This record gives sequence, C-alpha cells and structure tokens, in this order.
Amino acid sequence: EVSAKLTKDLGGPYGIGVRGSRSWATIHPGFLSGYANFGEKDFNVTDGKLKAAMNSAGSKSFHKDWVKMIQDSGPKNWSTYTWYQVGTDLGAGASAMDSAATALEHGAQRVHLLVRRPDLPRVNKGKGAGSPGFVHGYARLADPHKWRIRHYIHTQQVPPPHNSTLRVSAHPNAFFHLGCAVQGAQEQNGALRVRTSAGPIALDFLIFATGFAIDWTARPMLRHIAPFVRPWRERWTPPLGEEDAELSASPDLGPDFEFQVREGQTCPGLERIHCFCYPAALSMGVITGDIPAISEGALQLATGLAGLLYAEDHEHHFARMQAFAEPELLGDEWVASPLPRFPDDDLGPVAVPPSEVSIS
Repeated sequence: EVSAKLTKDLGGPYGIGVRGSRSWATIHPGFLSGYANFGEKDFNVTDGKLKAAMNSAGSKSFHKDWVKMIQDSGPKNWSTYTWYQVGTDLGAGASAMDSAATALEHGAQRVHLLVRRPDLPRVNKGKGAGSPGFVHGYARLADPHKWRIRHYIHTQQVPPPHNSTLRVSAHPNAFFHLGCAVQGAQEQNGALRVRTSAGPIALDFLIFATGFAIDWTARPMLRHIAPFVRPWRERWTPPLGEEDAELSASPDLGPDFEFQVREGQTCPGLERIHCFCYPAALSMGVITGDIPAISEGALQLATGLAGLLYAEDHEHHFARMQAFAEPELLGDEWVASPLPRFPDDDLGPVAVPPSEVSIS
C-alpha cells in the first residue's frame, strides 16, 4: 500500500523495483522467492513423483496480489526490466537526492540542494559500459585500457537516478541551486550561515552528500599498513591530460583482490588482506560495488580465497586424501575369471567368435 501510494502521489517514480526479463527463465526465480515466502509451493512430491501445487487457494491469492503489486507500484515496463535498470533507479550514487526526499517526506519546510556543478550530468556512462564482458573481462585489460575506462567514467560523473530526482522535484518546496559550491559555515543566532559561491544562505541543518575520497589515514586499522601498500601511481603513469589523483591513490591489487607490497618494502602478511570495496575498482572493475556485478565479485573473491587456503594447507588436504577410505566397490560386485585358452597354432587357426570382446 505504501509503494502504491508513492507511485501514485509522486507522478513518475515507482514505489517498488521488480525485475523481469525477456524470458520466463529469469522472471521465475524472483517471483518464486516471494511465492515461497508467502508459504506456498510450486510442486509437491507424491509417491516419488512431482505434482503441480499451484492450483491452491493460497497460490491464487498470491498471484493476484503479485500482479496487483506490479500494476500499482512497479515500473510500467517491468517485464523487460533487468537488475541494471532496477539498480540504477533505486540504487546507490543518489545520496543527496535520497537525503533531500526523505527530509521533504518527513515535513521539512524547505530543502535546498546546493550543487557545485553548473549542471547535473545526464548520462550514466558506467551503465552504458555494462555487459558480461565488462564484468568478467575488465581485470584482464592492460593498464592503459583500465585507466582510460575508469578515468572517463570518473570525469563524466554519474547522474542521480531519474526517479530519485523526481522524488525530490515533485515537492514545490524543493529548490535546486546549480553552480552553488559551499565555501564555509558558521553558527549564527541558532542557525547556520552558509557561505556559497552564489552568496550566503541560512539553514537549520546542513547535510553533506559530496561523495568520498580514498584516505588511508582516516582509518586507524589501515594507517599502519598504508605506507607498505603499492598504489597505482607506482605502477602506471598516465599520459598528459589523463592525470587523476583519486585513481593514482588506488591500491594496486593482485588477482585475488590482495594488497601488494611496494618495491623495496617488507610487510609480512600484507598479501593476506583483500580489498573488496570501491578502491579496488581500478584494478578489478565494477565487481566490488555496482549492482548486479557485485554478486560476481563476491563469487570471484570467495573462489580466490578458497584456492589460496587450499594451496596453503595442501599438506593437510593431502593427508586427508590419503586417509580417505570410503569404498566405491565392496568386492562382491563381480567374480574373477581366468582368460580363455588362446588358439593353439599347432591345431591350426581357430576362429574367435565375434561376440567375444575384451576390455582393458
């Protein structure tokens, strides 16, 4: 009901993200998850045979609610929606819009969005790059190609999602101030006097949704190893015009997301620390943060860790293999027989029946 009301009242954004696809095979798992949580079954096993169980009253009720949910609350073209679209419409990278919309929906008298840029970016270039090849093949690229992709996406910037922006602009008391960079703030008479590049403004609350930076010293657990971690600036020097301080500070990771030691330094155990978050993007691609690629990244990380642990404990695993004694055969599955007599040359040629076959 809440999702349906949001869809109706906001006049554009949808209240709930539902993934479909162009084939039933990929629609079914999402539907079945909800169906199972509803307490229903698609099949029963009776006398060792599968029998359909979707003709029950509970199943019919769930189907009716599911269809109504999509009609009232989902995107109109839901049947061809992929996770890329659902993730973009509802997902990360929209903290400013989400913060503003939440304030407006909870009774804020006015919300001012102070935007440093003269205009909002319009195209999500990262979304345009999305493909199975991009997910699985990026880490195989040469350094110049990795840098070119990440630098281009970085400079183009990522726009806030369409529906998240409409969620804000639907309110008449929401104001977008472009080319308005915050330059300072001080408390004055119980309020904040905020200096911006476009002039001062008085606010009760100031929420920073300005993104983040890689800063090793800000994390006590990392600052002790930071001097030993090899950054990308020691691996690759970009051509003129493609310099990027954020990318240069990114850690140069190994194939299993592990930190690598800077040349001339020693830090025992550093390779046992694996970086599965945004700073890994330059080395490994979008598999450490973007929807839905992060699922592939988690699988790749888990697979790599399993391999590393096996190699480290190979003596243990070899001993387990030697001690393994679960029989496949018990010894009573066959009867040993002697070979048949080979044809005697002295008695002349003896034809071997064609039905006799030897297997060795």
